Amino acid sequence: MNSGDLPWGAGESGSPAHEHAKHASYVFLIDDTGAVHPVPHGLYVALARDGAGSAAFAGTRLRLADWYVRLSDGSPARVVNEWYGWVSFDERGRFDPSPDLPQRPVRPPGAQTMDTSALPTAEERKTMEAVLFGGEWPPHEDMFDPGSGAQG
Repeated sequence: MNSGDLPWGAGESGSPAHEHAKHASYVFLIDDTGAVHPVPHGLYVALARDGAGSAAFAGTRLRLADWYVRLSDGSPARVVNEWYGWVSFDERGRFDPSPDLPQRPVRPPGAQTMDTSALPTAEERKTMEAVLFGGEWPPHEDMFDPGSGAQG
């Protein structure tokens, strides 16, 4: 079968267009020691929207990896898109999604938004893949404290 024989919109697996592939986003924080911290989706939403935080990360700047993953039977099957950037936690451990880089480069409209300085090392990537594809997801949620958010 050649690509001209595939139904319009068929995925790489050759599945018909009406069988939409399911996807999910998986987030990791990487600290300055190279330790990888998987972040469950609900906690990431709480961090980004609700002011949750983590005393363990108070006063730090971390790399954030956001992987968009194709699912197969509800399990991660393949990374289809990746984004990397920097995030910060204030002195109280509250999440700040905007990086605290001293010199933020100005990007023209349409330019790449991923900060390549936040890319994982080969070893960090292996760790993330092991967690995601090795059955270790979802991670433990005890490192984050929804009650440590901003209150004033």
